[in-house]
Amino acid sequence: MIIGNRGGGKTTLADHVAEAYALPRVAIDTMPFQPQWQRTSEAELREHVVTAQAMERWVIDGFGPWDLIEERAVLADTIIVVDHPIWVHFWWACERQIAAARGEQRLGGPKACDVRDVTKLWDAPHVRTPEQMQCWTDLVAMVCNQLALARPLVRAERRPWEAATRPATPQ
Repeated sequence: MIIGNRGGGKTTLADHVAEAYALPRVAIDTMPFQPQWQRTSEAELREHVVTAQAMERWVIDGFGPWDLIEERAVLADTIIVVDHPIWVHFWWACERQIAAARGEQRLGGPKACDVRDVTKLWDAPHVRTPEQMQCWTDLVAMVCNQLALARPLVRAERRPWEAATRPATPQ
Protein backbone atom coordinates (compact mmCIF):
# COMPACT_ATOMS: atom_id res chain seq x y z
CA MET A 1 0.00 0.00 0.00
CA ILE A 2 1.47 3.34 -1.06
CA ILE A 3 -0.10 6.55 0.19
CA GLY A 4 0.97 10.17 0.48
CA ASN A 5 0.35 13.67 -0.79
CA ARG A 6 -0.23 14.32 -4.47
CA GLY A 7 2.82 14.93 -6.60
CA GLY A 8 5.11 12.79 -4.45
CA GLY A 9 5.86 10.03 -6.94
CA LYS A 10 3.45 7.36 -5.62
CA THR A 11 2.57 6.13 -9.12
CA THR A 12 6.19 5.93 -10.22
CA LEU A 13 7.19 4.13 -7.03
CA ALA A 14 4.22 1.74 -7.33
CA ASP A 15 5.24 0.91 -10.90
CA HIS A 16 8.75 0.02 -9.74
CA VAL A 17 7.54 -2.03 -6.75
CA ALA A 18 4.98 -3.89 -8.89
CA GLU A 19 7.63 -4.71 -11.48
CA ALA A 20 10.27 -5.76 -8.95
CA TYR A 21 7.92 -8.10 -7.05
CA ALA A 22 5.67 -9.19 -9.96
CA LEU A 23 2.60 -7.71 -8.28
CA PRO A 24 -0.52 -6.38 -9.96
CA ARG A 25 -0.64 -2.59 -9.54
CA VAL A 26 -3.90 -0.79 -8.84
CA ALA A 27 -4.04 3.00 -9.06
CA ILE A 28 -6.96 4.12 -6.90
CA ASP A 29 -6.52 7.75 -8.00
CA THR A 30 -7.53 6.83 -11.57
CA MET A 31 -10.91 5.46 -10.45
CA PRO A 32 -12.95 8.57 -9.45
CA PHE A 33 -13.29 9.70 -13.08
CA GLN A 34 -14.43 8.11 -16.32
CA PRO A 35 -13.34 9.41 -19.75
CA GLN A 36 -13.98 13.12 -20.36
CA TRP A 37 -13.88 13.82 -16.58
CA GLN A 38 -17.24 12.17 -15.87
CA ARG A 39 -17.42 11.26 -12.18
CA THR A 40 -17.61 7.60 -11.20
CA SER A 41 -20.57 6.93 -8.91
CA GLU A 42 -19.71 6.36 -5.25
CA ALA A 43 -21.10 2.82 -5.42
CA GLU A 44 -19.06 1.95 -8.52
CA LEU A 45 -15.90 3.49 -7.03
CA ARG A 46 -16.34 1.47 -3.83
CA GLU A 47 -16.93 -1.70 -5.88
CA HIS A 48 -13.67 -1.16 -7.83
CA VAL A 49 -11.66 -0.55 -4.66
CA VAL A 50 -13.17 -3.54 -2.80
CA THR A 51 -12.49 -5.78 -5.80
CA ALA A 52 -8.85 -4.60 -5.94
CA GLN A 53 -8.36 -5.12 -2.21
CA ALA A 54 -9.80 -8.66 -2.46
CA MET A 55 -6.97 -9.80 -4.74
CA GLU A 56 -4.48 -12.10 -3.04
CA ARG A 57 -1.46 -9.94 -3.93
CA TRP A 58 -1.31 -6.28 -4.94
CA VAL A 59 0.38 -2.94 -4.72
CA ILE A 60 -2.21 -0.20 -4.46
CA ASP A 61 -1.36 3.48 -4.67
CA GLY A 62 -3.79 6.24 -3.86
CA PHE A 63 -6.60 6.74 -1.42
CA GLY A 64 -10.30 6.23 -2.16
CA PRO A 65 -13.06 6.20 0.48
CA TRP A 66 -11.69 6.61 4.02
CA ASP A 67 -13.21 3.43 5.48
CA LEU A 68 -11.65 1.42 2.65
CA ILE A 69 -8.25 2.98 3.33
CA GLU A 70 -8.48 1.71 6.90
CA GLU A 71 -9.53 -1.73 5.64
CA ARG A 72 -6.65 -1.74 3.11
CA ALA A 73 -4.17 -0.84 5.86
CA VAL A 74 -5.27 -3.93 7.81
CA LEU A 75 -4.92 -6.12 4.69
CA ALA A 76 -1.52 -4.73 3.62
CA ASP A 77 1.69 -6.45 4.65
CA THR A 78 3.65 -3.26 3.91
CA ILE A 79 2.58 0.39 4.01
CA ILE A 80 4.76 2.99 2.31
CA VAL A 81 4.00 6.62 3.10
CA VAL A 82 5.49 9.06 0.61
CA ASP A 83 6.26 12.05 2.83
CA HIS A 84 8.50 14.65 1.23
CA PRO A 85 8.52 18.25 2.44
CA ILE A 86 5.24 19.81 1.32
CA TRP A 87 7.00 22.22 -1.08
CA VAL A 88 8.43 19.20 -2.93
CA HIS A 89 4.94 17.79 -3.42
CA PHE A 90 3.69 21.19 -4.64
CA TRP A 91 6.68 21.57 -6.92
CA TRP A 92 6.36 18.14 -8.53
CA ALA A 93 2.57 18.47 -8.89
CA CYS A 94 3.03 21.85 -10.55
CA GLU A 95 5.68 20.43 -12.89
CA ARG A 96 3.28 17.62 -13.81
CA GLN A 97 0.48 20.08 -14.63
CA ILE A 98 2.80 22.29 -16.69
CA ALA A 99 4.03 19.24 -18.61
CA ALA A 100 0.42 18.22 -19.27
CA ALA A 101 -0.38 21.74 -20.46
CA ARG A 102 2.46 21.35 -22.96
CA GLY A 103 0.93 18.09 -24.16
CA GLU A 104 3.63 15.91 -22.58
CA GLN A 105 3.01 12.47 -21.07
CA ARG A 106 1.51 12.52 -17.57
CA LEU A 107 1.90 9.54 -15.26
CA GLY A 108 -1.10 8.56 -13.21
CA GLY A 109 -4.48 10.18 -13.27
CA PRO A 110 -7.64 9.08 -15.00
CA LYS A 111 -7.50 7.54 -18.48
CA ALA A 112 -8.94 9.36 -21.51
CA CYS A 113 -9.03 12.65 -19.59
CA ASP A 114 -7.07 15.53 -21.04
CA VAL A 115 -5.39 17.16 -18.05
CA ARG A 116 -5.34 20.41 -20.02
CA ASP A 117 -9.12 20.40 -19.69
CA VAL A 118 -9.35 20.29 -15.90
CA THR A 119 -11.91 23.10 -15.99
CA LYS A 120 -14.50 20.33 -16.31
CA LEU A 121 -13.67 19.52 -12.68
CA TRP A 122 -14.58 23.05 -11.69
CA ASP A 123 -18.18 22.33 -12.73
CA ALA A 124 -18.35 19.55 -10.12
CA PRO A 125 -20.49 20.08 -7.01
CA HIS A 126 -17.58 21.07 -4.76
CA VAL A 127 -17.10 24.29 -6.79
CA ARG A 128 -20.60 25.71 -7.03
CA THR A 129 -20.27 29.37 -7.95
CA PRO A 130 -18.27 31.51 -10.37
CA GLU A 131 -16.68 33.17 -7.33
CA GLN A 132 -15.44 29.80 -6.04
CA MET A 133 -14.10 28.92 -9.49
CA GLN A 134 -12.29 32.26 -9.68
CA CYS A 135 -10.87 31.72 -6.19
CA TRP A 136 -9.59 28.25 -7.22
CA THR A 137 -8.12 29.63 -10.46
CA ASP A 138 -6.36 32.42 -8.56
CA LEU A 139 -5.02 29.95 -6.00
CA VAL A 140 -3.54 27.68 -8.68
CA ALA A 141 -1.93 30.68 -10.39
CA MET A 142 -0.47 31.94 -7.10
CA VAL A 143 0.97 28.51 -6.23
CA CYS A 144 2.59 28.22 -9.67
CA ASN A 145 4.03 31.73 -9.35
CA GLN A 146 5.36 31.02 -5.85
CA LEU A 147 7.01 27.83 -7.09
CA ALA A 148 8.60 29.68 -9.99
CA LEU A 149 9.92 32.36 -7.63
CA ALA A 150 11.23 29.73 -5.19
CA ARG A 151 13.11 27.76 -7.84
CA PRO A 152 16.49 29.51 -7.31
CA LEU A 153 16.19 29.08 -3.54
CA VAL A 154 15.81 25.31 -3.45
CA ARG A 155 18.38 22.65 -4.05
CA ALA A 156 17.80 19.92 -6.58
CA GLU A 157 16.70 16.66 -4.98
CA ARG A 158 16.77 13.36 -6.76
CA ARG A 159 13.91 11.05 -5.86
CA PRO A 160 15.28 7.82 -4.33
CA TRP A 161 14.17 5.79 -7.37
CA GLU A 162 15.33 8.24 -10.05
CA ALA A 163 18.21 7.23 -12.27
CA ALA A 164 21.38 9.27 -11.91
CA THR A 165 21.20 10.14 -15.64
CA ARG A 166 17.88 11.98 -15.21
CA PRO A 167 18.17 15.63 -14.14
CA ALA A 168 17.27 16.08 -10.50
CA THR A 169 14.02 17.83 -9.60
CA PRO A 170 13.54 20.79 -9.36
CA GLN A 171 15.60 21.77 -12.37
